[in-house]
Amino acid sequence: MTFITTGGPMNFPGLDLYIEKLIEGFDVFGFHISLVGICIAAAMFLGLFITERLAKKTEQNTEQYLDLAIRMVFAGILGSRVGYVLSHWQYFISDQRNVFDIGDGGMSVGGAIIAGLLVSFLYCRQKKLSWLQICDTAMPGILSGQILAGIGCFFGRNMLGTYSDGPLAMQVAIQDVDAKAVALGRSSTQMIRGDFLQVHPVSLYETVIMAVLLIVLWVLWKLKKMNGIIISVYLIGYGSMIFAMEFIRLDSQKIMGSAFSIEHIIAVILVLLGVAILTEQLKQYWQIQKAQPKNLPVGKKTNK
Repeated sequence: MTFITTGGPMNFPGLDLYIEKLIEGFDVFGFHISLVGICIAAAMFLGLFITERLAKKTEQNTEQYLDLAIRMVFAGILGSRVGYVLSHWQYFISDQRNVFDIGDGGMSVGGAIIAGLLVSFLYCRQKKLSWLQICDTAMPGILSGQILAGIGCFFGRNMLGTYSDGPLAMQVAIQDVDAKAVALGRSSTQMIRGDFLQVHPVSLYETVIMAVLLIVLWVLWKLKKMNGIIISVYLIGYGSMIFAMEFIRLDSQKIMGSAFSIEHIIAVILVLLGVAILTEQLKQYWQIQKAQPKNLPVGKKTNK
């Protein structure tokens, strides 16, 4: 027997939007399945499906993408956890037992991306494949999956921001927020509004930004004349998003009292890598264009 489970109400006062019940997950024969978990699982299949379709269109071997995807899933889980632990090192120094407790939550998408890029680079080097072509082919699918996962985070009341009184401010029931976020929220009296926390809906912000970035990638896919353009734009766009959103993340742990966190460093690495790839590929492209003979006017002969 299946039951739909719902959390408490959610309110967007600036939009005059009140959601009384929001699906949180499902109870199936005594097992609870969260909507976040369903969206993440669906995101993996969606990403692989889109990637294989693009690979077929460009006459690539689709089996190599499945092989690589399996490796990247494990690398992504490990990298995301390592990134989260580094970002919240102050908490884990006093409680090392929870370092590997993935079930308790806490993942860094930036850490997952870096781990995935490293594994894919080593894989392509071993198989003698074009890393940039592989990345370009995979990125639209990966980003599509990330958007779906972001929707799941919204339903799961994850990725909450700091206090906001703007038009997009979100009020989420305290009963639906994990204890760590509530503790952080109570440090600011402005955030507590009765039984609600009033915050920036970071998961919604990121989902919209990723959707715009996906449109850009699809346009570039249609127009691209060289490998590396898709992955570079993705890294620059996604890294910039992480850098900006980290300033308003509720659980952001700053470094030594500064305004920056480990996630900011990860974001900068992604952007710099994207800029480096784009610069090098554009340089090579223009060198090839210059080396090609120019079309001569009709009837004009070259001197021998």
